[in-house]
Amino acid sequence: MVLCSREGANVTIAARPRGGSGSAAFLLSRGPKGGAPEISDAVRIDYVSSSLPVEKARAELARDADAAWGKPLDVGGGRAKTGSRTSRSAKLARGCTRLDVIAGEPLGPVSAAVWDDAGVLVSESDGALRATLYACGGERSVRVDVESGGAPGPFVIDARTWKDPPAELLKRPRAAARLLDRIAGTEVLPPSTVESARSVDLEADRLGTSGFVVAAGSCAEAIVALESGAGLDLRMVDEASGEDVTGRGRYVASQRICGGKTSRKVRLELRVDEGPGPALVLLRTQRDTD
Repeated sequence: MVLCSREGANVTIAARPRGGSGSAAFLLSRGPKGGAPEISDAVRIDYVSSSLPVEKARAELARDADAAWGKPLDVGGGRAKTGSRTSRSAKLARGCTRLDVIAGEPLGPVSAAVWDDAGVLVSESDGALRATLYACGGERSVRVDVESGGAPGPFVIDARTWKDPPAELLKRPRAAARLLDRIAGTEVLPPSTVESARSVDLEADRLGTSGFVVAAGSCAEAIVALESGAGLDLRMVDEASGEDVTGRGRYVASQRICGGKTSRKVRLELRVDEGPGPALVLLRTQRDTD
């Protein structure tokens, strides 16, 4: 069972045998924040649900989001149903836009997708309190589809735009949106968190390599997002010891390596199963205790 929570929650797990009796062990592991996009499509993900009245949920989000992304544009709202999609039209400004589909009690979980005028999927997401979607690129018209994954209920859509992202991100808008989704998800982080991302071109039959140094007492995290192609493989290798860590994902992959008591010279190796794979790579430093 894979259980994801956007806001954090206390849960109780109950189990019973189908026949007989005996001892059982529960083994738990926890992934990094924002790691849901890297989970295989074949894995079923359940979400912790905790709905609020829609305007209260909107106000709670605005307390942090307004400072990080600016005041929102009200895209509209409606009632999300199970087995039926409610659509709303929106106009995206040039830059990177964060679209929050905010669920109101008793709606939840909620799923949403953004489509452009050509019928191309721009972004999709789901969640308990809200579904957060990211879209980067030029000005354009889109359609937002909203559906309930459980109880029907009201929703509203707020759009906030980062109007001046680096040109490097706008040249690879899908990768930029995937990077924002991986870094922030439904959390509220300043979009400038990804502004140091650099471009890299990957191929299925060739390793893309680069090197960097991890300082003592710190960790380096590498996050890679594809613009096109699929099947990312990421490897970080200590040049001295040969110790390595790997990460895989269909469109996004990440991994981190720590310096410990001494600094380490690290080689980053990237490849893609289905290429070519233009991508964005973000390296960020973290404390060893993070």
